[in-house]
Amino acid sequence: MSMPHQASLPSSARLRTLLGLAGLMLPTALLASCLSDDLDGELITLRPIDFEGPAPGFAVAISLGGEDVVLDWSGAQGTAVSVFRSSDPALLASLPLGNALPAGVVEVVLDPSATDYTDVGAADHDDLTPHYYYRVGIETGDARVLSQMVMKTTTAMAQGYNKLAVCMVGGPERASDVVARLGSSVVSVWGWDAVNQSYIHWTPAYGVGSAADFTIGLGGVLMAQVDGSTPAYQSLVGAVPTNEPFEVTGRPGNNWWTLPVGYSGPAMASYWVDQVGYWGVGRWDNLTQSASWYWNSDYADFGLEACQPYDMYLPGDACTSNADCGEDTFCHFVDAASCGDVAAGLCKAQPIGCEEAPQGEVCGCDGVTYPSACEAEQAGASVASEGACECPPGFAGANCDTEIDECEANPCVNGDCEDQVNAYECACSPGWTGTDCEIEIDECEADPCDNGVCVDQVNGYVCVCSPGWTGTDCEIEIDECEADPCDNGVCVDQVNGYVCVCAPGWTGTDCEIEIDECEADPCDNGVCVDQVNGYVCVCDPGWTGTDCDTPDAPPEPT
Repeated sequence: MSMPHQASLPSSARLRTLLGLAGLMLPTALLASCLSDDLDGELITLRPIDFEGPAPGFAVAISLGGEDVVLDWSGAQGTAVSVFRSSDPALLASLPLGNALPAGVVEVVLDPSATDYTDVGAADHDDLTPHYYYRVGIETGDARVLSQMVMKTTTAMAQGYNKLAVCMVGGPERASDVVARLGSSVVSVWGWDAVNQSYIHWTPAYGVGSAADFTIGLGGVLMAQVDGSTPAYQSLVGAVPTNEPFEVTGRPGNNWWTLPVGYSGPAMASYWVDQVGYWGVGRWDNLTQSASWYWNSDYADFGLEACQPYDMYLPGDACTSNADCGEDTFCHFVDAASCGDVAAGLCKAQPIGCEEAPQGEVCGCDGVTYPSACEAEQAGASVASEGACECPPGFAGANCDTEIDECEANPCVNGDCEDQVNAYECACSPGWTGTDCEIEIDECEADPCDNGVCVDQVNGYVCVCSPGWTGTDCEIEIDECEADPCDNGVCVDQVNGYVCVCAPGWTGTDCEIEIDECEADPCDNGVCVDQVNGYVCVCDPGWTGTDCDTPDAPPEPT
């Protein structure tokens, strides 16, 4: 890697440009002199981005499985399930469920029971794949619901230094995370300390969680030094931000920078230099291991894309808030900077008088409505939009500083209300569910009664058992033999009954009847005497035998 020829730079910017190139170029000698493992200053985190499209939906986890993108939405099911994919997040932000999909959106219809999906080859290591954005749509009855939006970015990689932007929630949060995400080809990870205008550096030898293991915020840019084993393309995944704070630095000198998902402002480097007043915009080419800059119209212009890493070289009056500016000046943000959500501002003198200025209500970046843009700047506020301020959802008041209490209307029918910004959450009493705890949970829906009829109650149920069954869930078969009903026999339990196996000589339901063996009149010539399980015949004179059926033998002659 060699430094660009300085003679081509404007003479007034040569010195500051040479310093600014430190943010892109990495000569060995420069690295050795710039190493800094600690941040001595404080980075500025600006207000959250208000990207209206991907409003939070039900949760979807996104991960990489080799070269595949894997989505998982366990716990959310319906009667129809589809996965929607596009390389344009704006198309998914306003997805028209139930209507024809716009060109550029791919729908994959899944089995209704599906709770995961694998996009095979969407993170190919050998061929370039676009940045992909995903949402899951589930139909439940007449309702169609969408998941949060998740994303995958892909970056070309080459042996040496490779810049990547972290524009997703759930991306790498520390230097060591980069190794965990990109693999063992990562030799070291570099960051840029805009406060001190110096590099910060971590290698695996320093250890995970060490003092050198610097943090990477949402909107941060990192540089991964990789060896020759790196795949040609590497991917990062996470959730598309909605209102999470986006880290933007605005220090005089070099600043590593990226544009957020959903950015729709000016898309050329020349805008920020020629119109806004930045000194330069640069980009690093991972494949050629070289940098290119736009300093003025003598240089080739280039486009800016969301989630790509760039360098912004800012003048001495760069700012992120009025506190960075001197007396009678304020931090002025152009429209594209979104009041500091996207880019830094420059200090500007406050107007002295506004009598001759064009009139027309404007909304200031401070949330206050002003009669004119001049009066907003006079008060130290950039113009956020034309017209009166519309308070963000959930806020009210002249300055939009009153948080609306959505619990005031007592929406939770059977539960306690917890107020949130532009929302509320009901903590339902036992036995109730629904957004407003308006639905009595039917505990009988699970059919808990094994042998009986379920009667639903609030936070409970009662089983009316079928004959022969007992227990909370009618799960216990009543043992009718427990009472020992069989007087003269053995009891055999049955459902809702019993059978007695009587001992010989007994009969009856409970073996309570002694069988009368004399009833059959077994004694031919005598009187029957009944006994248990038998009888005895008392024979008439001249007869003998068990049944008195044998005449006595005649006497022998004398």
